[in-house]
Amino acid sequence: MIGKNIKCGSCGASLDVPDGFNKLFCTYCGSQNLLTDVLDIPGVTLVCLKCNTKNKDENIFCDKCGGKLQQKCRYCGETHPVNKNFCPKTGLNIEQFSEAVKTCLLNLRMLLIPGGTFQMGSNKNQYESPPHQVKLTNFYMSNYSVTNTEYNSFLNSTGNQIEGKVQWMQIENNEYCGINKDEKFTVKEGYEHRPLVYVSWFGSVAYCNWLSEQEGLEKCYGDINYRGQVDVTKNGYRLPTEAEWEYACRAGTTTDYYWGDTMNDAFCWHSGNSQKNHHNVGTAGGGGHPNNFGLFDMSGNVWEWCSDWFGNYPSTPVVNPVGPKGGTYRVVRGGSWNKDAHQSRSANRSSIWPGSRSHSLGFRIAKTQ
Repeated sequence: MIGKNIKCGSCGASLDVPDGFNKLFCTYCGSQNLLTDVLDIPGVTLVCLKCNTKNKDENIFCDKCGGKLQQKCRYCGETHPVNKNFCPKTGLNIEQFSEAVKTCLLNLRMLLIPGGTFQMGSNKNQYESPPHQVKLTNFYMSNYSVTNTEYNSFLNSTGNQIEGKVQWMQIENNEYCGINKDEKFTVKEGYEHRPLVYVSWFGSVAYCNWLSEQEGLEKCYGDINYRGQVDVTKNGYRLPTEAEWEYACRAGTTTDYYWGDTMNDAFCWHSGNSQKNHHNVGTAGGGGHPNNFGLFDMSGNVWEWCSDWFGNYPSTPVVNPVGPKGGTYRVVRGGSWNKDAHQSRSANRSSIWPGSRSHSLGFRIAKTQ
């Protein structure tokens, strides 16, 4: 019994499709035709960008060619069809994000953070106040802090130089330090994906400049002992500004933490669940949950250096702030494995001498788009 009449997708011949059949071969050219490709069928609307075949809306891969139909959204973390130009949840332009990533000479773990306006700070204590409006343009940030493996390559390339009267990294023979020094620098077994610790602010910006040079990019800091103010107009790697750090941590949220107003161990390593040490990046709570921008460990695991000198907040709106022009202490953010949970709040800020090196202090990298 004939159910439908369709035209062959290859030669245009008229084909009769029996009831109950979705697939038939053209009697004239021999090509395969699917009924779902030419008829509007509820629940079968997902078009493969490779072969133009319609698939069921819940399919992850194309039934015909195996092409990928769904992808994880960098903005909201949910899965969307690859043929969607905008995130259905946030309304942000997925295509723009993808193009920006394609044109960026970064390693694959640098994520585009879409610019916007937010309220920085809180009224929890004097150091976080006053809350003030900050506007930021797009920038990139690494999805987790720099690991021992990554920093080890830098040390073997440049050596562990002295700046600010201390070596860039303090090598310790203990359960926190992940790098050894014999004839060359090596990573301890099992510490390959642990966050780098015992690194000074100087050692952090030295790494940023070195990485920029490796990729033929402009350096954002001056040379050793003359670092100066960060130049965010350059295209190289750098530490995030304090404003960028809090904006990226919040990822569109206004709660105490980027998952809510109370601690959730699934998102954060802190003194109550860390078993007295840091852990592999991206594994908070044993599973690892990123924020809405896809960033891991913004709260807990290790403190992270920011580019800014520590200072009082302004009371008026600012655009792309880089902090005071000078000071005594540099900003650190995020809390750590050996601190109480409340120190991992998105607005919490602390400060430390730039030559300080600690078993709970590391850094992540950023870059201007």
